[in-house]
This record gives sequence, structure tokens and C-alpha cells, in this order.
Amino acid sequence: MTTEVHIARGRPTKEYVLERTYQALQAFNDAQGLDFAQTKEDMSAFSISVYFVTSQQPQLGVLLSFDLELDFAVYTLTCEDSARLALLRDTLETFIGFETSDELLREAQESPTPRELVRLGRGFSGFHDTRVMKLLQQGLSADAPGMRRAAVLALLSLKWDVLLPDLRAAFERETDPEVRETMAFVQERLTVI
Repeated sequence: MTTEVHIARGRPTKEYVLERTYQALQAFNDAQGLDFAQTKEDMSAFSISVYFVTSQQPQLGVLLSFDLELDFAVYTLTCEDSARLALLRDTLETFIGFETSDELLREAQESPTPRELVRLGRGFSGFHDTRVMKLLQQGLSADAPGMRRAAVLALLSLKWDVLLPDLRAAFERETDPEVRETMAFVQERLTVI
């Protein structure tokens, strides 16, 4: 099974995402010459999950109490067949639009906000990219508690234990109790991974 994670473009509403996902699945079926009954039988071969990230609900086991305007949709696609996964991704891309890793990175560099750091963490597909590491290190040292917390959550999403020394140093100097609690949680999770 191969899994891909994608971030939907912009700030789509749940209604928009559900409607466009349904339309994409219809087009996906049509492209394969399948009807709904055949697709139901075949659902074990692929899966789609959509997760809405908002500042009003727990994220990665941590409640975000800061006034962070996150609001974005994360798609996780899993499929046994790589050609079929590509068709599924391309079809959803046509109907929803996904951010590429380069776009997520550029947005975080141009407008380093908590939302952009968390989106980057959830959707970046590169491995130990030095540009992303630099953004996360800057986020861990930011003046605003929301930025520090967003950098920690991005680090958890990426599962990059290479930045554990930076996280430990940030934890030692952290004065905000909620950010400190998030840092402790993420340190524990990254140490186990």
C-alpha cells in the first residue's frame, strides 16, 4: 500500500470539499468504467480520508487554544496500485487542487504564520529539507507563542527527529506553559518514533 498526503488549496469549506470530492470520485469511477456497486466492492483497494484542521479542535492530540487561523483540509490517499493512486490523485487535483511541497514551502517563507507552518508540516513530502528545517528553527525561536507552537506541531507532523536538539533547547527556554506542554508532548512522541 502506498500513502500520499496532500493539502487542499486555499481555505475550502467542508461543504465545498465534500461536494468536490464526491464529484471527483464520480469522475474517478467513470475513468475506470466502474459503477457505484463495483466501486463499493473495490473500496478495500484504495481509501481517501479528509481531515479538516481548524483552530477550534484538537490537533495531533494537542488542543490549540491560541487564536490560530489554521482552517485547511488534509487529504490522505492510500492505494495498492501506483497507477490507480496516480489516477485518484490527478482526479482529485482537478476537482480540489492540491498544494505542492514547493508551494507550501514558498508560502511559509513569504508569509511565516502559524497556519503556514502547520500546513507545511502536514503537507511537505521532502525529507530533511534544509529550507524547512530553517523555518522550523526560526519558528521555535519566534517571539509569538503561536508561532512557537505551530513550529512544534509541524515538527511532529514531519516526524523529523533530527530537530530534537533544537526542540529540547527551545523547551529549556520556553516560558509559556501551554507551549511548554506541547513541546514536552512532541519531544516524547519524536523520541518514541
